[in-house]
Parts: sequence; C-alpha cells; structure tokens
Amino acid sequence: MKEDKNNEIKPFRDAIDIIDSKIITLLADRRNQIIELAKIKKRLNIPIFHSDREKSLITKLRFQADEQGVDPEFIEKLYYDIIEYSRFIQAHIIKG
Repeated sequence: MKEDKNNEIKPFRDAIDIIDSKIITLLADRRNQIIELAKIKKRLNIPIFHSDREKSLITKLRFQADEQGVDPEFIEKLYYDIIEYSRFIQAHIIKG
C-alpha cells in the first residue's frame, strides 16, 4: 500500500525536482547578468541602489504573480531577497 502511494506521488516529485533545477539555472543566469551590469556600473560610476527601479520591478512582479495565481506577498518577499543578493554581488565587484 505504501509503495502504491509513493508511485502515485513520484511523478509530481520528479516534476518539482526538474522545476527546482530550472529555477537554480535561471538564478545563475540572473547572477551572470548582474555581474556584467556591475562592471558597467563601476566603469560609469553608477550607484548600486536604484530605488525607482526596484519599486517598479516589485510592482510588475506582484502583478504577474497575481495574474498567475501566486501570492504577491510571497513574490515580494522572495524578490527582496534576490535583490539583496544582487546588491551584495554588485558591491563585491564595484567596491572590491
């Protein structure tokens, strides 16, 4: 009986594992873009923090999340962590 239950949920777990792997790949791609952006910001002496950009991004992402049935509050919290990590990477590159 237990094996039947595991067999029933296994395809879902496998699909979730694939999605999680894709998320990691996308986050790595995002990090690579941030690295290149930081190099440009350093060369042009542009500050790391851009309040209007962040507010605009969060607003857009909250809207997209809501349209897809994902909790906008969750997405906002998640992206503030992602943005914080982005600032950390940029600071490391810009300030050395």
